[in-house]
Amino acid sequence: MTVKIPPIKHKKLVIVLSIVLSVAVVITAAVAIFVKIGEAKLREELIFNDDGLTEDDAYQDVDEVFYNGDTYVYNDDLINILCVGVDKSNNTDRRDRQADALYLLSLDTNKKLLNILAISRNTLADIDVYDMDNEFLDTEKAQICLSYVYGKDDKQSTLLTCKAVSRFLYDIPINAYYTVFMDAIDEIVDAVDGVEIVIPDDMTSLNPKWKKGKKVTLSGGNALKFVQYRGETHSPRLERQKLFISSFIKQAKIAFENDISVPVSLYKSIAKNSVTDIELSEVSYLATQAANARVKMHSIEGTIGFDGMYETFLADETALYESVLNLFYIKIT
Repeated sequence: MTVKIPPIKHKKLVIVLSIVLSVAVVITAAVAIFVKIGEAKLREELIFNDDGLTEDDAYQDVDEVFYNGDTYVYNDDLINILCVGVDKSNNTDRRDRQADALYLLSLDTNKKLLNILAISRNTLADIDVYDMDNEFLDTEKAQICLSYVYGKDDKQSTLLTCKAVSRFLYDIPINAYYTVFMDAIDEIVDAVDGVEIVIPDDMTSLNPKWKKGKKVTLSGGNALKFVQYRGETHSPRLERQKLFISSFIKQAKIAFENDISVPVSLYKSIAKNSVTDIELSEVSYLATQAANARVKMHSIEGTIGFDGMYETFLADETALYESVLNLFYIKIT
């Protein structure tokens, strides 16, 4: 038996469906515009002034580079974000804080590729030095982690670090920055339900279960210990941090697939423990791009040394220059 819908009810149903469809279209368009705004902002370049501070400015073309008979041009599809890890838990004086972890994330939006360049905190580089009154003194060669020391606040410290990293990498553009205080690591890990890793070397002094080759899941209770543990030199810690980041990204992609609100929720939850110029619209854009991107980790070749007091890392200039060309430029001849 066929039941006929009275004309008046049918008309109401069509109106309701039309309204629902219209709202869906408006929401979809709004989200697309929101994400597009985020992309536009991320493609702006940090411009450094004499005080080490910056202003967002329209992206400027980088000159052509000539090397070994070949011509290179900067890859305009890149969005470069400097991520800085700072331990402030035991530092009541902010002038004691240093850039303990430095990672430059370079997202190629055309190739759907995320290159992550690990930079040792002990890398010798040109940094700007300021006095206690925030007056510029000089530029000197020192461990790049010390670039964070001289800012009047965490924002300027981050910008001074961006400036030092950009200069170290032959003035490549940096589009945005994200400084995260180490206290937020546990919260970040819990947001993706833990990070599974294989212990790369013996760490039983920290945890009896952390034997070399043991597969474990880092949670909010022990992730910070894993990334901070130093050992005899900084190099093993840098390798553990790279391992942690790679594993975290894999887990974060899974979490994002299950719940697209995870990046925004995490951004909001760690706001009190971070300093960034990235806004929500940019987070949304980055999440959609990074979710489908391949990830490659990169290191800088060089030599570990000692300055009489602290460990240093001297980059191999030829290898560094060629790495910059390979990661950030396109060979056209």
